[in-house]
Amino acid sequence: MLNPHLLLLLAPGAIAATECAAGRLHPGRAAETEARSRLQRATRLVVWLQRVQEADLARLDPEVVVVDYSRDGGEGGERTVLEVERLRRRPGGGSRIVLAYLSIGEAEDYRFYWKDLRGRRSLVGPANRRWPGNYRIRYWEPAWHDVVYRGPRSYLDRILAQGFDGVFLDTVDAAEQWEDAGTADAPARMAALVRAIADHARARRPDFLVVAQNPDRILGEPGVVEALSGVSSEAHLFPGGREARPPVRDRVLETLRQVRAHGLAVLVIEYPRSGAQRGRLWTLCREHGFLCFAGSPRLDGPGFTIESDPTARPSPPRPRDDDRPRWREP
Repeated sequence: MLNPHLLLLLAPGAIAATECAAGRLHPGRAAETEARSRLQRATRLVVWLQRVQEADLARLDPEVVVVDYSRDGGEGGERTVLEVERLRRRPGGGSRIVLAYLSIGEAEDYRFYWKDLRGRRSLVGPANRRWPGNYRIRYWEPAWHDVVYRGPRSYLDRILAQGFDGVFLDTVDAAEQWEDAGTADAPARMAALVRAIADHARARRPDFLVVAQNPDRILGEPGVVEALSGVSSEAHLFPGGREARPPVRDRVLETLRQVRAHGLAVLVIEYPRSGAQRGRLWTLCREHGFLCFAGSPRLDGPGFTIESDPTARPSPPRPRDDDRPRWREP
């Protein structure tokens, strides 16, 4: 979904101006602060949206996993409370954080809501040519807010009822597309939707986590940083599967460091093409304390889980004969 040439465009100092030090993001919400801290401390991430195999998840044992709220994407496959609880359990005891995928900038024609949206040209925009069945949505329209969080049996309410620890908001960068197409206030409207989602969820569950994918143009909007528990950066460091050139890479890293320093977890999702490129990603994640995942762009498998310690600053790993870095592979 990402335009790989766009960087996280947070203006210098914008986060600090919101007084978003870790303990001050949500005064009086100790549970949310602890959940945020737990997300920041995590070191192993799996993003697996299609055909999830619980046995493989148990073997890989990530501390954070992002899955679809439904086994097959449709209403009939919606996960039960018991299924989500199974995903949460770790083999050695304790629990992992389980986030539900939720696309808020595009509509998907296999979701429960599609029958009510199909053919509504005032709401449904052009098709996404890269992902058949996905359509840009005019996400500021009240009808879409009803679908996402406000109406009876809304998408978010279903996720809350299933017992997920939080949501992973995708297609937030649709704001860029609409702005580039002439909707000048598209970022402000996306920011309003993200804030509304966070407010609605935390009114019911104060510890509910909200992670936004590629929220490039909305981070400087009022209240967005306070609403978020984490930021996910997709395909910025390794656009096209290869490491970005140093000037671009360094700007992205600096922005992500700023985000992390101000109390938000940083997730990095990349699709490196080779073992050597995965090794470079692994090194960057260790150096900067990011929670990283590498796999197929279709996110239809467990990918590669990075073993890292965010407090360590090791030298880069020495290449092995088979050119595979120290990742736990499926």
